[in-house]
Amino acid sequence: MAHPGASHLLIDRSTDPSFPSDHATFAFAIAVAVWKYDRKLGAVFGALAILLSAARVYVGTHYPSDVLGGAVLGTIVALALRWTPVRRLLEGAADWCSRLWERLIEMLFRRSAPSSHA
Repeated sequence: MAHPGASHLLIDRSTDPSFPSDHATFAFAIAVAVWKYDRKLGAVFGALAILLSAARVYVGTHYPSDVLGGAVLGTIVALALRWTPVRRLLEGAADWCSRLWERLIEMLFRRSAPSSHA
């Protein structure tokens, strides 16, 4: 859209802002998260993330800076979620939600259980 005479888009233009690339953010977050567990598989995911990002530039939906920004953002998020203080906070929130869910289910089944008055 910024260069109508100088570019030919291979796919329709997206309606959301191009910076950072959502596709690159997602792909690099997954690749880095997998890499933290398995270096070889993470390298495969990293190569796929690079390929996806290059494809987004090739088809004309992103500038290189858009996918670079997405790659940086995805990497930071994946690493931040592995950081111990953040991990403990997330685990605590997950435990709290689990306890709340169990209480709600218990209350629901207590209310719907038939009474045993004979």
